[in-house]
Formats: sequence, structure tokens, C-alpha cells
Amino acid sequence: MLRAARNVNPNKKTRNARYNHMEYFTVEETNLICIYDIRTRAGLLRDLRSALSDVYDPELKEIFRTAIRKLEHLTDSEYLELAPGLVPADDLEVEA
Repeated sequence: MLRAARNVNPNKKTRNARYNHMEYFTVEETNLICIYDIRTRAGLLRDLRSALSDVYDPELKEIFRTAIRKLEHLTDSEYLELAPGLVPADDLEVEA
């Protein structure tokens, strides 16, 4: 059963480990994420956290925060399942 992106609870792990980025992230979060280097989850989190201090618009700041929160609750392998929907699979890296 597909869930709307806004109803996804990042704290709850589903039995089905397969993720679809459009089911997990909102369109706004996906657009934000694609601005940054998304080859690794750790690198993306680092970039988003760094940029957050320069964001003054409350709505945009909340988009940053929810994207960061969702990324923090993903494992690297779960992120790699989501990321091909965001970038070509050849561009993805696994950080040790």
C-alpha cells in the first residue's frame, strides 16, 4: 500500500525495505535535496546542515529540517535504494 509523502513517519521502519523517493520525500524536499551533492547520505546531510544556518524563510527552514530528519532516520543502504530516483545509479557512492 502506497502512503502519501506527508504521512510517512521517518521513525517507523516498514517491513518492506524498498523505498520510492516520491513516497518518502515531498516534492519540495526532493527539489531541495537535488540542489546538493546527493552521492552519499552523509555528504548530503553535511551540506543541508551547513546551509540551514543561512536560511531565514520559515517555510524553507522547515523543509530543510524535515528533509534532514528523514535522512537521519535512513540507513545508508536504505538511502541507496531511494537515491537512484534522484540521480543516476552510477553517480552514487557508499561512504565507509
